[in-house]
Amino acid sequence: MSATIDRAFPADSIVPLQTAFDMLGRYAFVSAWTEDMARCVRLGRRDIDLERRAMGRWALKALRACVRNGWLPLFYFVEGRRIRYFENPNGFELSDLYPQPIDDEPGQIELSDGATYPCEVDATGFGRLLRRKFPMQRETQRGRRPKYPEFRAELDRYFRENPFRTLNGRVIQDLGKLLPESQLPKKTTLHEQIDKARDRAAMRVQSGNAVTGPTPDARD
Repeated sequence: MSATIDRAFPADSIVPLQTAFDMLGRYAFVSAWTEDMARCVRLGRRDIDLERRAMGRWALKALRACVRNGWLPLFYFVEGRRIRYFENPNGFELSDLYPQPIDDEPGQIELSDGATYPCEVDATGFGRLLRRKFPMQRETQRGRRPKYPEFRAELDRYFRENPFRTLNGRVIQDLGKLLPESQLPKKTTLHEQIDKARDRAAMRVQSGNAVTGPTPDARD
């Protein structure tokens, strides 16, 4: 099998696969993303809570899309050779990625023949690519500007940093410490806005296609 051997990457642009995984996760989930999230997507892990596992699975799915489409150049090592994945026409297809299979181990790529190899990525411009390929969703605003924009923004930030199952009373208590009373809606609207923000948070952490984070731009 012929292979594309790469010797062109500048050294300072090469990062472990886990670094790109974390870049993507922090972009999507902001402060809810922690440094140990690579453990959430390890094979056989069942001790991770639903919310963290869903975030990790979404980020891993998006990372695979970046590699498969050539947006994130990946190369893997076979017997000392460095092979570009996307530019290897005679190679096997990507099957899966493992940002950190076990502690202190480099990231790995699994190909469709079942073989796994250590790998790294060229993250040059990856942040710009995320903003272009995975634009953060915005609610379509029509007509009258929605009331209480500061409160809505704080709610979304709150549920990125706290469990979306947090009771309304605790949410109101916590946000009351951050916002003046003039920025809080009346009681009925207050609970409605919290419920809507909770729904958005729940959708963000659902697995598979139900996760509402950045999504690939269908036009690209």
